[in-house]
Amino acid sequence: MPPHLSIVIIDRNSPSTANIEKLLSQFGETVKVMGTTADFNEGLRNIQATNPTVVILQVEQLDRGVEEVKQIRATAHRTTVFVASAQKSADGILSLMRAGAVEYLLEPVESSDLIDAIQKVGRIL
Repeated sequence: MPPHLSIVIIDRNSPSTANIEKLLSQFGETVKVMGTTADFNEGLRNIQATNPTVVILQVEQLDRGVEEVKQIRATAHRTTVFVASAQKSADGILSLMRAGAVEYLLEPVESSDLIDAIQKVGRIL
């Protein structure tokens, strides 16, 4: 895995954010969280400022998530977007992937799922 994979987390659920950060800490210095926020617009500004490798976007409404993924991709077209949600709608998940998300993580996010997703990104880069 390349050193210093940078990540921005946009998550409206504080306990979930803490869980994701804890899981990411397993990667040591190869993964750096550049910022976390519950506010999408603040997260978008953070993405513009830091140009992270990965954005982990937590969504509650899949249709809103589709628009947010599109905004992230328009802002940082080389950034990989993971979406985390408790929603299980196959059509909604497909829409997120078509919008530009590359990974869908079912909440609560399992450590093995997040680790696998991060390792995939590391192999691609």
